[in-house]
Amino acid sequence: MEGDAIMKKYNFLNAKFGCQDRSLAIIKSNLMFKFKELTKEGGSELETGLSCCQWCLNTWSPELCSVNLRPQKNPKRRIRALMKKDLTMLNKYQQKLVAKLKSRVPGNILVFKCHICKKSTLVPMRKEKTETAHEEDDSLKFDEEVKKKKKRKRKDVFAGLNAVVLQNYKKPLDSALPVKSIKHASKKSAKKLSLQQQVRIHQALSQAPSVQKKKPSLLATFLDNM
Repeated sequence: MEGDAIMKKYNFLNAKFGCQDRSLAIIKSNLMFKFKELTKEGGSELETGLSCCQWCLNTWSPELCSVNLRPQKNPKRRIRALMKKDLTMLNKYQQKLVAKLKSRVPGNILVFKCHICKKSTLVPMRKEKTETAHEEDDSLKFDEEVKKKKKRKRKDVFAGLNAVVLQNYKKPLDSALPVKSIKHASKKSAKKLSLQQQVRIHQALSQAPSVQKKKPSLLATFLDNM
């Protein structure tokens, strides 16, 4: 109940006088600080940062605060090279330096200096990046399925016939070649012979004894003359 009473006092002062008087701003900050301790909510119901001071909860106004813009500091080339390297390749001092630089808020910073508590409130001027889930298009999936080629089946050597039967009849089928194919093969083999081989074959045929024809018998000649 004490916290609700303090909140009512704060709302009354804020509605009546606003935040123009320095003394009222001090009273308001004290009331809000006590309310924060009593409720133990850590200021979850109070807006801080751009609206009021995070230390004394003083609302920002031209008379009670000053604003300054702190530009972003670009690290030197040597430090940028360290940040690109793997942490396992750095010593302890370099690892601490890189961790400190990465923990800093990137971009420009808006600095509010409170004239009541003499403390500064830092507000980053860059929005936080939100990760968006990329939805896959159904059309891309369909194109990938179309582009996939069908696997070619290997040719069947036996053309769908029984392999055992063909293996049993393989030898007689190979031996039973047609006459034309044999002649054609002999011509090919003759063409492949060299000149010396052809001369030797011709000499061997010429030296072979000639077969003498048998003379007809007397009975055969007698019968032919009749």
